[in-house]
Amino acid sequence: MSALAALISAAVVSACPATHVQYVSYRGVGSGLSGVPWIATSNGTFYGHLFYVGGTPWRLSKPVGAHIFTTVKPRNLHPKVLWISRRGAATGHLVIRGRRLDAPGRFVTRTANVGAYQFPSYVEIPAAGCWRVSISTAGVSGSVVFVAVDDF
Repeated sequence: MSALAALISAAVVSACPATHVQYVSYRGVGSGLSGVPWIATSNGTFYGHLFYVGGTPWRLSKPVGAHIFTTVKPRNLHPKVLWISRRGAATGHLVIRGRRLDAPGRFVTRTANVGAYQFPSYVEIPAAGCWRVSISTAGVSGSVVFVAVDDF
């Protein structure tokens, strides 16, 4: 990463109100999710389990704010997030909408429910920056904020 890119990245990280990442499992989490970092939407309607973190340097540095990588650079790791509805929404499709907060940019994706209030997804953010990601299904919605980077 060039010095200029590192400087820009540091500025985005410091100015972005990224969602707080939890590195300790919440009460009642299943054994398969134990140890997987997670985030909660601002209103608590969804928990997002950040499976991709285990394949990044973030597994060791444990940033406080939610970081994710973009789809700009091809890699063997996918930005997998398992969204779990905490208030209804047991079936249907999950709509994931992203809006960039620090510059123009948007994206929309959909994913299907796999049962038990679970919606596995790839959160494929198209550009580095600060992104509000809104999750909605069956009248239930919430949002999180990610710092997205091209390289980690």
